[in-house]
Amino acid sequence: MIYSIRVKLFAVFVVLLVLFQFIFLIANAYFLDDIFIWGNKRIITQIYYDFKDNYGKTFDEVEYLHNANNDFGGNIAVIDRNNKIGNSTYSRFASDRMGRMLINIRQPIENFTNQEDEDTLLIVSSSQDARFNNIIFIGKLPDNKLFIAEKPYGVVYESSRIAENFIIVSGIGTLIIGSIIVFFLSGRLAKPILRINNIAKEIAELNFDNKVKITSKDELGTLGKSINLISHTLSQALKELRDANAKLEEDIEKERKLERMRRKFVSNVSHELKTPLSMIQGYADGLKHNIAQNREESEYYCDVIIDESEKMNHLIKDLLDLSSYESGVFKIVKSHFDLVELIKESTGKFRTVLESKDVKLEIVTPEKCMIHADRLRIEQVLRNFMSNAEKYVDHQGKIIVSMECSNTHVHIQFYNTGEFINDADMNHIWSSFYRVESQKTGANMGTGLGLAIVKAIIEMHKGSCGVLNAEAGVSFWIELPKV
Repeated sequence: MIYSIRVKLFAVFVVLLVLFQFIFLIANAYFLDDIFIWGNKRIITQIYYDFKDNYGKTFDEVEYLHNANNDFGGNIAVIDRNNKIGNSTYSRFASDRMGRMLINIRQPIENFTNQEDEDTLLIVSSSQDARFNNIIFIGKLPDNKLFIAEKPYGVVYESSRIAENFIIVSGIGTLIIGSIIVFFLSGRLAKPILRINNIAKEIAELNFDNKVKITSKDELGTLGKSINLISHTLSQALKELRDANAKLEEDIEKERKLERMRRKFVSNVSHELKTPLSMIQGYADGLKHNIAQNREESEYYCDVIIDESEKMNHLIKDLLDLSSYESGVFKIVKSHFDLVELIKESTGKFRTVLESKDVKLEIVTPEKCMIHADRLRIEQVLRNFMSNAEKYVDHQGKIIVSMECSNTHVHIQFYNTGEFINDADMNHIWSSFYRVESQKTGANMGTGLGLAIVKAIIEMHKGSCGVLNAEAGVSFWIELPKV
């Protein structure tokens, strides 16, 4: 691109230069003679009228003619009607030449003198060689005398040749110097255009990092500002489009996740309700058909139905809680309370059950720790952790609840002795309906919703939770911001 502009500028410059030279040569060939004649006529006419105004007065005609000759550049003389030369600027040799000239133009002079309405006459002699032509000026004076001035035309011819040579030489010099100037000037002019073009290519490739450097206030500067504005606008539009696309993908993925959760939820609920419903139906049919042989058996049937109904009620309540937490509809209600007091209150409800298993409970907390959170939901988290520890702690084992309180966060840990959790279970332990099977009992314990509810509540509080296998047991932990 830069070379194309240089070539174009150079071509335009050469064409203009050649055109101007051609015009100058034509003007020199056709108009230089007329300009020379017109200029000399104007000068000699002024000399003639000054001389005529002072003619007959007391002044030195010879001195005046010589002074006028210096201005005119030719010879001046005063003659009578018989062509006799009076005062003049001619030398002896020039006087003879003028005599011959007067003979050659005798007829034009006679015609001129017979015309009363003309005061001046300009004659340009002609010959085969233009260098020997003369400009002859004739003016009438009192006493029937004539004012004659003549100038060789060869001066014009030589001036014309000099002008032609000057135009050619100066044109070549101008072409060389001008070409160098145009070459470097076109480079400077093309450089910002090339830079703008490169930026435009980057914009076409969706790269908006580079900008056009504005170094002038002309059209190129305005174009650079427009390119930068386009780059900024496209960058913002593309960013907004990407953000919208990311949000759309996020919404789509969220919708897919919700759909998977709904399907899993229906499947799990169906599976979880299938067993208690079957047992309730079976024992209810037994009561209806009087299968129970005595009152004790009837009460046992009723106890089974009540127990399975309570399990169903507990399962449905957990499902509703988890659904409200995960849907984002539920809003936590925060308040200031002492977390140490809440821990002691929540764990105290399990002491009777733990004592029956010979399980030792230790509480390690500071004296007081104020926190801004939803007290009811945090209590639910503590109950679920304690329930989980109570189910999986080994006989005559130990449960330790500890807490660390800093200026910004609180860290609570629930440790229980017992079986380790497999690595495969670690990845799914916080999922709904996922339960770790105890090797000691060989039975699944709980509904598998407790830890999923814990995670949902902690995330609503902008906290985090985790689990790890500790020495001789398992440790669950949560971390919450204090505000």
